Amino acid sequence: MHESLTEAGVDREALPQKKFIGNRDPGFIMRRRKELEAYLQSVFNFLRHSLPQTFVEFLCLPQYDLHYILRSMAATYHDSLEAGAPKMQANWSPLEIHAISERLKTPRPPEDTDDQRHDFVNVADFVCQVMRLQCLL
Repeated sequence: MHESLTEAGVDREALPQKKFIGNRDPGFIMRRRKELEAYLQSVFNFLRHSLPQTFVEFLCLPQYDLHYILRSMAATYHDSLEAGAPKMQANWSPLEIHAISERLKTPRPPEDTDDQRHDFVNVADFVCQVMRLQCLL
């Protein structure tokens, strides 16, 4: 995980070094604990502003996080429009249907205004035009 984060922009040297000899010394343990806390704080601050795709995949967010499920659905519909063959049939899992219904309950502006491919408007447009819905179990 640290390698993925360093590729995305986290300082490579921020993770404190391990020590194999003398690692039970109380002074070393306290110093390492403080260094690890500082490292975790730096990672947290980095992730608050940007969530790299490799980290998203490491956490498997596209499989269960509603935001990433909707992003994937929006991209799929957007790509079908770009290809000139808009989808008219939906094969959604219960989790995808739940993601749509939860997002529709929260009126808020689009989150990815500069990225039209992942915009929820694509999903909302598709929902309005769908002719056949099949629930995948």
